[in-house]
Amino acid sequence: MEKCFSKLSIFFVICFFMGNIAVFGQTQEGEVLTATAKIYKTNSEKSAVVITLSRGDVVNILESKGDWYKVSFGKVSGWIKKNIIFVRKTESETKPEYETETHTQTQTQTPSYYYSSERLGIGIRGGLSIASLHGADAENLLGPLSLRFGYGVGLYYILKINNDLNFQPELIYMQKGACKGDSTYQFDYIELPLLLRIKIPPLGSINAHAHLGPSFAYNIKKQLITKDKQYYYTDMNKLDIGILLGLGLSFDLSIIQVDMDIRYNYGLLKIQNSDNPFDIKCHNLFLTIGLIY
Repeated sequence: MEKCFSKLSIFFVICFFMGNIAVFGQTQEGEVLTATAKIYKTNSEKSAVVITLSRGDVVNILESKGDWYKVSFGKVSGWIKKNIIFVRKTESETKPEYETETHTQTQTQTPSYYYSSERLGIGIRGGLSIASLHGADAENLLGPLSLRFGYGVGLYYILKINNDLNFQPELIYMQKGACKGDSTYQFDYIELPLLLRIKIPPLGSINAHAHLGPSFAYNIKKQLITKDKQYYYTDMNKLDIGILLGLGLSFDLSIIQVDMDIRYNYGLLKIQNSDNPFDIKCHNLFLTIGLIY
């Protein structure tokens, strides 16, 4: 009797471990949701790209770590961002505990919007500044004005808040002002935009985003350049505050990410510093390209 009980006990222990091995040996599958998806050598977008997949390709999920899955695709293995993978339910997860011929439970996962991954970190930015002076007193005092074409250049940083939203502070040298005939009003600033980078549903493999936030500026040049003379202004505000709105596209070219943006900075403060300043404000349109490695 004791020998029989011992044999049964060993049999049940073996069955238990075999069952657990079978359960833990199951591998989840994931389906690529975006037009293209890169598998990286490590869980970093700065590492080498092992292979590029297409929408609908199915990978085996081997491991989960932060925002990344370690996956295999054929004989290739590597790391892929979680937000571009739809995890398929295994049979044991989707099958109900009790099922009859007349009542069947089903469980589906319906994704809403999916975004291809954007690079985070520091980048360089430069582009064309199309500036103007606005306000009730702008043309009354200065006469007919035209646009000043200049440039802006500086640094920016992308910091993740969540899958749909990033924070993007910048430090930019920006040329502003206006032109009048052969003369140029040169009002140049060091600007600090503090922007929310809001993701828009992607266009295939292209990421789209919107910008919104305040911009704080410090004046470093305030002069009027004519054909033969140069005049300096002493009664200008050092500080300016604006509201910045914009749209942009991002392209991941493996080595770098290219950001192409168009944005408008609406100046809120009058440029003159006096007890009763004239209503003249700086506005500008910025067409810019940024690079993140």
